[in-house]
Amino acid sequence: MRGILLLTLFIGSLSFAEIQKFETACKNQDCFRNGWITTAPHYVLDTNCKNQDCKKLGWNSVANDHSTYEVTCRQGGCFQDGWASTQNLKGNVYYDDVLCRNSNCLTNGWTVRTGYDVLGGDVVCNNNDCSKFGGESFWRGRPSRTVCYEADCYHKGWTLLVY
Repeated sequence: MRGILLLTLFIGSLSFAEIQKFETACKNQDCFRNGWITTAPHYVLDTNCKNQDCKKLGWNSVANDHSTYEVTCRQGGCFQDGWASTQNLKGNVYYDDVLCRNSNCLTNGWTVRTGYDVLGGDVVCNNNDCSKFGGESFWRGRPSRTVCYEADCYHKGWTLLVY
């Protein structure tokens, strides 16, 4: 039933919403150590790893719309156990609680639980490898697709299409 609901929302969103395209480049060819920059028309997000270790500690992001993100890894690491994220956007605070599937987000994807979105979100890795092939997701009420540059998302970067 949930699959039918997600498919219906996906198809419905394609006809009413414009596609947003975000481009992400890893800083110094290593997103998990140095962070990344995400750009779209009129939007820039600068992300830095905590103590140069996004995998174990998390990251902080600041966007030119004055939104901020604070991401903290769970005990086993962000891409093994998951993370908690707090976004502050124009005075509104959004929380995401992320859990890796089968202790490996980069192979098996992850599930997002939120306090304000009853549907939460899901990420499924393409070909069981998000780091090379990107993935498909549904989060905050919208489907999206991530495509890695040169089959290496976390060194080269990626394109995100939000439908």
